[in-house]
Amino acid sequence: MEVHKLPDSTLTIGSHAQDGDVNDFISCLHKPDAPVISIDEMNEVTAQICRVRHICD
Repeated sequence: MEVHKLPDSTLTIGSHAQDGDVNDFISCLHKPDAPVISIDEMNEVTAQICRVRHICD
């Protein structure tokens, strides 16, 4: 995995190696002790961020 910081401070994440599959990447993000969040909860967090940053309609 590669992470690049762009001039506007945006972070991009990409694959360093082209072999393997998406499940390998997803499994590296899994944290067994982390709380589970629903899609509705994720949508609410995203909406709050949009409102704060004034990037949503």
